Amino acid sequence: MSTPTKKITHILFSAFPGWVRLVKENENVVVTLLLAPKLLKKAQYEISAEFNGEISDATRKRIRVFSSFQSDSDDPFVVFPSLPAVYQSLLQGKPVSCPLTGAKFEAVPAPSVLILDMSFISRLSEVHPLTHSTSGA
Repeated sequence: MSTPTKKITHILFSAFPGWVRLVKENENVVVTLLLAPKLLKKAQYEISAEFNGEISDATRKRIRVFSSFQSDSDDPFVVFPSLPAVYQSLLQGKPVSCPLTGAKFEAVPAPSVLILDMSFISRLSEVHPLTHSTSGA
């Protein structure tokens, strides 16, 4: 996905909705949106609404929307037990997939930014050590 002349900025989001505009306005931005299963359709709707139904395949591939588990829960907090494992895979530049939809997302560079909803700030203590162990910092 990256070329020697382009520096890819990879943003991992767990919040709505500005991520579509970032991808729309900058071809070097990849957004990974990790959501609870019941929010996947809403995210797809947001993408369609933002692009007015006009989105190229190349742009669409830079918006990676998935859940890391299957659940019927309406509680968005259920997504976060899987956050450390998913984040570790993303930090290592590995491909990820959605067990719910079967979507597979190719590997991209590690996230440049992790944006967590404030209600999940307690999870920061779980992902912070992963960042430092992977980056060598």
